[in-house]
Amino acid sequence: MTESEREYVEENYSSQPQTVAIIQAYNKSVDTEKYGAFVSSKDDVKVVENKDEDGTDAVDVTVTLAFEKKDYILTLHVDCFDTIGASVDTVTIKAKGEGEESLGEKMANAAGNTLMGMGTVFLVLIFISLLISCFKFIPQIMDKFTKKPSVEEKPEVVEEASETVTANEEDDSELIAVIAAAIAASEQTSTDSFVVRSIRRR
Repeated sequence: MTESEREYVEENYSSQPQTVAIIQAYNKSVDTEKYGAFVSSKDDVKVVENKDEDGTDAVDVTVTLAFEKKDYILTLHVDCFDTIGASVDTVTIKAKGEGEESLGEKMANAAGNTLMGMGTVFLVLIFISLLISCFKFIPQIMDKFTKKPSVEEKPEVVEEASETVTANEEDDSELIAVIAAAIAASEQTSTDSFVVRSIRRR
């Protein structure tokens, strides 16, 4: 029922509070977007006699309303001895089977909720394990940002140069001794009077 239709009923049937109560209960309880539009009322009207809390006689009239996707149960509680005669006291409308799930349906819902909960837990655990596995890369990343360029050690040229000079001096001394011995042998003189001097080139 649209908003304009509801306002029309409330304005034109204000003298019939029972009708207005039914319309208000309908608008409050029936979800036409979820269960579709109203189709018809079924022929399974049930009338049950009972008593109110004050002991007066009352009647509960139950009617099934068929919608496109689901049925609703309309219950009218009629007070038989009102001051103005029989009148509708309360009106309730609820989806058929609401609150009356079978054991199989309850087990299926419980299993679905359990699987959803377990899936959520496993996803969280996988995320945490991946996060922990990434911790080993943090020190490497930090080193790249904080590491200073290393200064290459220059070879000590002085020591190598001194070693080369010493080796050259030893080679020159041997060469001079050989030359002096050759000169002495050719002149048949002694090498005692020879003075050997090393000349360093700069």
